[in-house]
Amino acid sequence: MSKSFEVTLQKVVDHSYSIEIGEHLFASLTRDLRQGLIEGASKYAIIIDSTVEPLYGRPLLELLEELRANPVT
Repeated sequence: MSKSFEVTLQKVVDHSYSIEIGEHLFASLTRDLRQGLIEGASKYAIIIDSTVEPLYGRPLLELLEELRANPVT
C-alpha cells in the first residue's frame, strides 16, 4: 500500500541591494570597482536625468572608460 502527499516548498529570493548617497563618491567607486565590487561584471549602466547629467554624467563616464582601459590584473 502506498500513500501520496504533497510537499510545499517556497522559494524566497532576496534582491536587496545597497545604495550609497553622499558627496565625493567617485574615488570610492573607483576603489570598489577595482577591488571587484561586482564579481564578474563587465558592463555598467549610468542612469541619470537632465539635471544630474551636466554635473556628473561626463566625469562618471570618463571614470568608467578609464577603468575599462586599465583593468585590474
